[in-house]
Order: sequence, then C-alpha cells, then structure tokens
Amino acid sequence: MRTSHRFRVWVVSGPVTERVSAGLAALLALILVFLAVLPTGSHAPGTGLGTLGSPAASAGPVSGTPGAPSVSGSGPAGGAVGSGAGGAAPGSAEGGAVTPSSSGQAAGGAEGSVPTGGGQCGNLTSTDKGVTSNQILIGVVIPDLGSLGGAEGLPSFQQQQSAFNAIFDSYNQSGGVQCRKLVPKYYDDMVLDASGEHADCLQMVQDGVFAVVNNLYNPQESTCVAQQHIPNVWYTPPHTGAERQFYPYLLSDFTNYDRLIKDYVFGAKEAGFFTGMHKLGILEQSCFPDEDTDIAASLSAAGIPDSQIERYNYGCPGVIAPPSDSQAAVLQFKRDGVTHVMNVTTYVTNFGQSAGQQDYHPKIALMEDGVMSGMTSQNPAPDPSFEGTLGVATDQIGAATTPGVAVSPATTACAKILAKIGYPPPTQSARQGLAGTLAGNACAIMTVLVAAMRADVPLVRTGLAQALAGAGQLDLSYPAGPFNVTNPADPSGGQYYRTARWSSGCTCWHVIDQTWHKGFN
Repeated sequence: MRTSHRFRVWVVSGPVTERVSAGLAALLALILVFLAVLPTGSHAPGTGLGTLGSPAASAGPVSGTPGAPSVSGSGPAGGAVGSGAGGAAPGSAEGGAVTPSSSGQAAGGAEGSVPTGGGQCGNLTSTDKGVTSNQILIGVVIPDLGSLGGAEGLPSFQQQQSAFNAIFDSYNQSGGVQCRKLVPKYYDDMVLDASGEHADCLQMVQDGVFAVVNNLYNPQESTCVAQQHIPNVWYTPPHTGAERQFYPYLLSDFTNYDRLIKDYVFGAKEAGFFTGMHKLGILEQSCFPDEDTDIAASLSAAGIPDSQIERYNYGCPGVIAPPSDSQAAVLQFKRDGVTHVMNVTTYVTNFGQSAGQQDYHPKIALMEDGVMSGMTSQNPAPDPSFEGTLGVATDQIGAATTPGVAVSPATTACAKILAKIGYPPPTQSARQGLAGTLAGNACAIMTVLVAAMRADVPLVRTGLAQALAGAGQLDLSYPAGPFNVTNPADPSGGQYYRTARWSSGCTCWHVIDQTWHKGFN
C-alpha cells in the first residue's frame, strides 16, 4: 500500500478503540493519530516478470513496444538485475523481460552511470533555489507517530530517516545528479496537525529546498508546498484539479484520480465484471466530489446507463463513519436489487462487514487508492463475502503473494540498498512491520525525482514536470507500478494497470494476469 493512504484506510478499518482515541486526539489537538498498516506480501519474489500490453489486446511479445515502460534500469530505482530464472510470463517470448530504451536508464543510482545532462562537471553554478555548484537540497516529509507507532508496526522517524539516508547515499556514491551531491533536509509530519504541517511548509520555504518528496497529509495543507512554488513529488494520487492548478509544482509517482478511476471502470469491464449485472451500486462520499463525478463520467463512457446505477453517499463523516451508515447502504442496495458494487470511498470494508451480517453478497470491484492494500492488514479480517472480489491496481499489489509473479527489478535493487543498513526488503509482510514497504516507497519516489532532475537542464524548479516527460520509462520499486510520463501537463504515474482477486484463505490478493495493460487515457 502507498504510504499515502494508510491513514485514510485506517480510519475506517482500524480497531475501534484506536480510532476513537485518535478521534479524540484530533479533536483536542494534543496527540498523534495512528496510521493504517501497509500491507505487503511475505513471499519472496517469484519468477517471470509481468508483461506490458494494450487494454483490449491479449498479451503478446512487447520488447521494443513504443511507450511501454522499462522493467530494468540501474541503482535504487532500477537495479541491473535479471528477471529471474524460468517462468515465462503469458505472451512473453523471454520470460516477460522487456528491453529498456536508452532513456529508461534515467533512474540510475549506485550501480549505473551518472548522466550529467550538461557535459563536464567544471564551472558549475547555482541554477535555482536549493542548487549550488556542488549540492542540491531536497526536502523529505516523514510521518512521525512517536511512541504510538510501535503498536501499528510503523518505523520511527529516525528509522525512516535512516532508510532515506541510505538511498541518498547510493545516488551520491555514483556521482549524484548533474555532478552535484544530494543533501536531504527532513521535516516531521504530525498527521492531522494542520498548524504543525503549515509550519513545516513555511520552514521549507525558509530553508530554500529545491524540491520536496512526499506530501503533507492534511487536506488543508496538502498543496501548501506547491503553492510556495516548490516542486512537490506526491506519494498520494493527486486530484486532477490540484495538479492543474499548481502546475508545474505538483508531481507524483502515483496516478491522478481522473485516470485512476477511468482505468478502474474500464479495467473492470475488460475483466468481465459487469457481466450479468442487474443494477450497480456506487459507494460515494462528499469529501471528494471530483471522484463521484469521475466515476459517473467513466461509467457513462463504458456504456453503463444511469438507470442501472444506485448510489449511497456517506457524506463526509470525518474520522469515523458510524456503522449505521454502512448498514443503511446495505439495506438500500439489497432492497433495490443491486447485484454489483463499486466504490469511490474508503468505507467499503465496513460495508462488507455489514453485508455479511445481513446475508447480502453482491459482486464487488475495488480500485487501489489504498482500499485494496488496507484489506490485507485489516483486523479482524474482511468479511468472507469479499472472496473473489476484483481489484484494479496501478501498483504491484498481489505480486509478492502470487506464485510465479515477480516484483520489479527495481525492488531487488532497493532491497540491496536497504540490506546494507539492516533494513527489511520492500516486500516485507505488513504483519512483520512496515519498514520495508515505507522504504520501498522512498526508493520509488526518489527514482522519479532524480530522473526528472537528470533530464532538467539547466536544473530549475519550473523544469521538472517537462523534464519528467522526457526522462523515459522508469522501473519503480515495490509497491509502485511501472511509470512512463509522456504528457508534461500530467506529471504523474499510473500509466499501466492490472487486475487481482481477493482470497479470504490467505487474506491477500492474487494477480490474475501478469500483463501490465496500457491505461485507457
């Protein structure tokens, strides 16, 4: 699961006592809140990399396919490692391995060459705020749970900082970026403390950082960094309106919601989800009205008439949605003959529990904005009625728990860096702790920023979005999926998707088709 969404999922699926405590804490503004655990698989990477294909076509050989993301690279983001032995992926002529383009090496680190983007390293000067002749100052936002983090298996601020330091070191040991050393500056993000987040944002301005990785959580402050004209590489799916409003300062290694939801709807259609449907129920919430608009537009474009759609809106209940809301949604859908359910709300697991209690078993499809990942660590486990639920994801969820499906080569490269400081790999099981996945996210987001900086000549804040579109195909560490920005006006990831199914037996997701399909945008 993306670190981005852990709190959003936790508030609807975490233990009741913890959520009540967190609600009181937020209300009193005295203590931190818990974050949701990040689910990952406990299995070692399998063999046979997933292939890349078009949305409607069956899988086929894809080596050299225009626009297909690379699955090999160098350093923290794309270690020069093989695809594993044996186990050819469906439709792949060589075990799913894809020959990278030359631009696909842009994410290099400890084991790769260092493109300077501008020839010799002599006579360098400052090109923008945070850039000197020999270093680039990068802000790093880290969520800190203090003494409460241990209960949820979250690493401390210091542990997360150590992981980032190891990643920064790997880049610097190979020459840095444009002949300059990367220097991190860390900021403590007390989630739900809007005043503290705003103070962090203003401190970044004062410190003169060139760019910031990871975004502030609180909706009131999430765009503060971009508003200050500092490039902010988000680890959450940005809302498209914000991405456009604050262009070119808002980037993401994840997809924006417009594309996420469109791929969700059309990906579900490609997987046959709507077959035999009598009526579709949509779980919505008014906190994110653009998501409600997006799914309505996508369903219409997919040929699902409004007459076949039933909606239940949770409103915007804040920290905790009353169980009565999910019970009411179940009663409404059951009464009105809803046979299939989709969501643009985080309360779907509560809905499932209520559905099981009322002996109501619709066919369910979920999108991965944290809900799919949250199910693997929910305690108690999701209701058995979720068995067979379809998931549509742009990240690698399910790869580590599906035999024969490999995680990306970048995951292996990231694991090597983390092993040097005694850190677990990105695929560490959430039930063993979340340090690995958080560090995997760190590897992925740094890959995106470094690729943009290497292609941004001269190195200026306003050039990163445009440069990202010229950086080429990027292989990202688990849990992130393949990344290939081609439109500079949309500097966010998630250009490819694949599907998975929920297994109650292992309380995990299994990838249905290893092929990474081109999105529908």
